[in-house]
Amino acid sequence: MGGHRRGLLLFDFDGTVYRGDAPFREYAAQIARAIPESDRETFLGRAARQLAGVREVEAGDPWHAMARLAEPYQLDRTALHEAFMKTRAYMMTDACRLEVPAVLPSFLTRARRQVVVALASNSPREACLPLLQKLGLQDAFHLVRPSAHKPEGLLPLIAELEAQFETPPGQVMSVGDYYVNDIAPAQSAGFRTAYISPGDYFPGPVDLAGKRLEDVLPGVAIWIEGLRP
Repeated sequence: MGGHRRGLLLFDFDGTVYRGDAPFREYAAQIARAIPESDRETFLGRAARQLAGVREVEAGDPWHAMARLAEPYQLDRTALHEAFMKTRAYMMTDACRLEVPAVLPSFLTRARRQVVVALASNSPREACLPLLQKLGLQDAFHLVRPSAHKPEGLLPLIAELEAQFETPPGQVMSVGDYYVNDIAPAQSAGFRTAYISPGDYFPGPVDLAGKRLEDVLPGVAIWIEGLRP
């Protein structure tokens, strides 16, 4: 990797380094195919309201919200997984418009000079890596870990990365939009956290918070500059 790195900056993927409602609308449409026809309009209406900011269900992120909205229909895990993978295929098409915050690539370039910058996604490799390529972020991180099994896998992954890259212990910040997966485990371990919540949903403590990634990056930069050598 080259050079001394003073800490570990760990990003979530979906909803953190890119944004856009198109995947969630597609996910809802794919789930609806498995719901009885008589109930589809009701489900899709609730999904649309959730994405518009009306809290139909409590959920950590829009993926979780769409699945929670389907709970009354008792779909099996296979149906939800198929809906998710079809949505991932759609995300690779030109029809799916996604936005990488304009400030992120240059921020990551600067951050990589001072800290290890990693990305952890619960999505499988075949869904995560091609999408990174599409977004132009394939070389933006020192390490990308698909199938991270968060929240249970977050702290073991942090320990693994600290050992692999020989960063000072405990100098970690986790950045994400799903409180249960990205924030709560890191917060409980005493690490720094930056939480993105477009809907102002704050189920617990956090060090930095904002509606968009741009809102928290200045604080992340200050954290990096303040790390001991």
